[in-house]
Amino acid sequence: MAVLIMKKSAITALALAVCGGASGQEAVKQIDSAQLAKDLSVRADISWQSKNVFRGKERSDVDGLFQTKVGLEYFGPGLNGISAYASFFNADGVERSYAYGFRKSVGDAVVDAGYARMTSPSAKFFNAAEGFTQLRVEDEAYLGVILPKGFLQPALYVNYGFALNQVIVEGSLLRVFPEAGPFKLDLAVRGYAGNVSAKDALNDATGVRNAYAYAGAGIDLSKSVGQGSVVGVGFNYVVNNDEQPATRDSQVWTNVYAKFRF
Repeated sequence: MAVLIMKKSAITALALAVCGGASGQEAVKQIDSAQLAKDLSVRADISWQSKNVFRGKERSDVDGLFQTKVGLEYFGPGLNGISAYASFFNADGVERSYAYGFRKSVGDAVVDAGYARMTSPSAKFFNAAEGFTQLRVEDEAYLGVILPKGFLQPALYVNYGFALNQVIVEGSLLRVFPEAGPFKLDLAVRGYAGNVSAKDALNDATGVRNAYAYAGAGIDLSKSVGQGSVVGVGFNYVVNNDEQPATRDSQVWTNVYAKFRF
């Protein structure tokens, strides 16, 4: 993603799976099907997660979730280094989310801005016993920056949740070792830390607050299979300092996945 000219391959490789619009619009241009295929990136991810962990907490009592994600990103000509994207995520019907946004190259960095709607048909509201907030509908706006890849690639995101009036700040570092070890597997090591501060944690206008910090790390081992396909396995760890006893403990979980890029 961190290039002077925004290229599809770079954006796809560095998008965090996963989060400005153009100030003016050019006249609509006719684009033939070959050009459209060239400028349209389609991706699909399928994974199995042993636990449902979100922002440092295991917030669901459902273990062993199958998760799918489908995303579209358009790199049209005349957009002045901007791509527009949309994605849909589903976790066994427990959670579904939709995201829409724009990415833009700014020097050697990439700015990412958008809107996400997270839904949960089986949502459970915040309570002391379970220690998590999962609303039936939750809307967030986010702004992030992904810096150039050196030894490590840093990223920083700020989200604002409208229902809970909360601010989430998360920073991450990523290091990829291609074709490492005797089996020539790609090794990705990541670390992240964040802070969540809700001014209405009960979502009932009482102003009950809740804030906590979290930090985690993960290792992925993956292998390219064919053109644009990757299979892999991940090992993850996270800890938080939340005051709720049910979610204060650390979490360890694994995942297996397959990713497809078109």
